[in-house]
Amino acid sequence: MYPGGHSNMVCKVSAFGVDHTFEAQSRPGFFSGVATVVTKLFNVVKPSVAIFGQKDAVQLHLIRKLVRDLNFDIQIIGGDIIREPNGLAMSSRNNYLTTEDRERAAIIYKALQWAEQLFIRGERKAETLIKEIQMKLQGESHISKIDYIMIDDYETFKPVDAVLPSNSVLIISLAVVFLEQGLLII
Repeated sequence: MYPGGHSNMVCKVSAFGVDHTFEAQSRPGFFSGVATVVTKLFNVVKPSVAIFGQKDAVQLHLIRKLVRDLNFDIQIIGGDIIREPNGLAMSSRNNYLTTEDRERAAIIYKALQWAEQLFIRGERKAETLIKEIQMKLQGESHISKIDYIMIDDYETFKPVDAVLPSNSVLIISLAVVFLEQGLLII
């Protein structure tokens, strides 16, 4: 994809509109890199349809905007999140975890399920739901660091104060460092 090496590129695609997200702040330049690679791939392959996983929601959102903004005639489909039997979302990042750590990482999904149960029982404050997820994760010795936990509007990726029926689609995103072996983004 990079004849002459990545550092010799003169032209790159800049990703604006997602740089305010915690994921972008956690990984500076990542989304511009994604936009550049995907643009190059689309120009080489010339697909009519491309499927990207919903697990990486900001990335999927970015690619949909990229296709619109750069006039690609490509239908973008969001692929369902596929989970391992313990609930951990399947990801290439999971390869950095040992078998034992993959089992321990199930706590991430359990924390999200706990927040869902609180919502079903009537909790609507985003701050409370985030604190509950954080409390579930903080007690785990194999989680070295919680990078971020957010409840955002899917269209703007800006935080919401309350989870209400009038909200558009919302997304809970979080990233944790798991025993210093890898960043798991859910």
